[in-house]
Amino acid sequence: RGIIVERRVQGHVQHEVAHQLVRDLVYRDLSPEMRRSQHKRLARTLEVRKTRSARRTALIGEHYRLAGDAGKAFCLLVDAAERMHGRWLTGAAWDLATRAAALEDLARVDLTSAEMGASLLQLLRVQGVMLYGRGEWAAAQRTFERLMEVADKRQDDRASVRAAIRLSRALHRTKALDRAILLSEGALKAARSTHDREAVAMALHELMMRPHAALIE
Repeated sequence: RGIIVERRVQGHVQHEVAHQLVRDLVYRDLSPEMRRSQHKRLARTLEVRKTRSARRTALIGEHYRLAGDAGKAFCLLVDAAERMHGRWLTGAAWDLATRAAALEDLARVDLTSAEMGASLLQLLRVQGVMLYGRGEWAAAQRTFERLMEVADKRQDDRASVRAAIRLSRALHRTKALDRAILLSEGALKAARSTHDREAVAMALHELMMRPHAALIE
């Protein structure tokens, strides 16, 4: 009595084991195959619901991770990390991005090159911005360099220009000023050629912040 409790969440009935110790004992007694099966079943059940918050997306991704589906877990954890970061929940975003990064090699086996590239762009962008915000300039630089490589490989001009601008910022912090200016000037030229007004504004801002930068006509 009192071991199983019933909860109603957004019109859905959930049954949970009330005590952590009992939950741990029950989980420990399941075979690895049964654990993976149950995690996949839970992930699929949660996936069918129409509304999906960042936390629910993270939960689904974690269930897929524990089920051994690295591809789906990678994409979902990356998506959740980006959404958490967008809500300024940087601690949660960092944890999710770290978990996703650990799955990168395994995810390549499960995903198409297009799927992997899209999620990798998301991951590197979030990681780079957070590293920059933490003052880890050298790590941010390396991450933005990789972000540019992935964007260039995918021939994603929009992502490539923005990666160059972010890399320019990191290079300024690491005192590589000449390279920072060259990148910003190149990004400005590329943004103007594609009529990307947002990127033009970003690049101009970077150049105005740098001494001795020549604005491209």
